[in-house]
Amino acid sequence: MNFLACDLGGTKVLLGIFKTDINDDSPKLIFKKKYLSSAWDSFELILEDFLEKQCKNISYPYSACFAVAGPLSNNKAKIINLSWDISGNSLKNKFNFKNIELINDFAVQIYGIPYLKKNQYSIIQNGSHYEGANNDLHAIVGAGTGLGIARGIISGGWSKSFS
Repeated sequence: MNFLACDLGGTKVLLGIFKTDINDDSPKLIFKKKYLSSAWDSFELILEDFLEKQCKNISYPYSACFAVAGPLSNNKAKIINLSWDISGNSLKNKFNFKNIELINDFAVQIYGIPYLKKNQYSIIQNGSHYEGANNDLHAIVGAGTGLGIARGIISGGWSKSFS
């Protein structure tokens, strides 16, 4: 079964189709493409180009996850630095996804922390030596289109973002 993953930012849009197998818990990238955000009038036009022109020989994705640069409310987002309004419900209906998820691009990184290798991140301050410290709390700070932040809990193999 295929799914679509997207990093949707004010500068660029990265789209990828991944394949999952029942006996394999590690999705395999089938196809990816990078778009310059400012060259397009809307995200829907980019998604249409990707799915209908670039991926015409690939099984259509069953579900999609969009990591969006900007705040989300009620399954909707306004992309920072662009006049794009994104609606998860509209995308689901227009492109016939069975499942769809819009999530903040920094918040989604909290979910990925348990899968990182030691050489893929840096600990700025380890609070484990403080009395009452909670080693399950994590924060991510970074530059993108703007300054992004996220915080969350990672405990026993599960994650929860509070961004």
